Amino acid sequence: ANDVITALSDFAKLPLPTSEPIPVRALLAELVSGMELPKSISTTIVCDDQMPAIVGDRRQLAIVFGNLLRNAVDAMPDGGQLFLRTVPDGPCLRVEIQDTGVGIASSDLQKVFEPFFSTKTRGIGLGLAITKAIVDNHRGQLLVSSKPGEGTCFTVRVEGSASA
Repeated sequence: ANDVITALSDFAKLPLPTSEPIPVRALLAELVSGMELPKSISTTIVCDDQMPAIVGDRRQLAIVFGNLLRNAVDAMPDGGQLFLRTVPDGPCLRVEIQDTGVGIASSDLQKVFEPFFSTKTRGIGLGLAITKAIVDNHRGQLLVSSKPGEGTCFTVRVEGSASA
């Protein structure tokens, strides 16, 4: 109950993001290195060193990518591959987090960003809702595609910057 109350409180008090250029490769590498990944999961980061920075609140975007990374790892209980890619998209940058896990049923895809929806036995269903709220506050987009039995790809599309 305490965890739910704390999560709800954090969700309700989500501060407006600050705006600074963030080197996306460094942020992703830092988050991956801070996780205890099972040896059965291999990770690949595909990001050109010349890739523009993303613009936003570093702390909040770390929450976004951290949530997506944890979900990807949870979706691969028997191991698999985790791919992190950055793709230029006009004035924006797309960050894709793709796993080769169990995937999401098509009937659940429309619900994954709703508060309190979870397919995890111990989940409270706020991780993706908070993630979406942060991305929305950054005037970005959060997209998901999935094939059951093949894996899932979450795409975060946010403003880019020429310098980091």
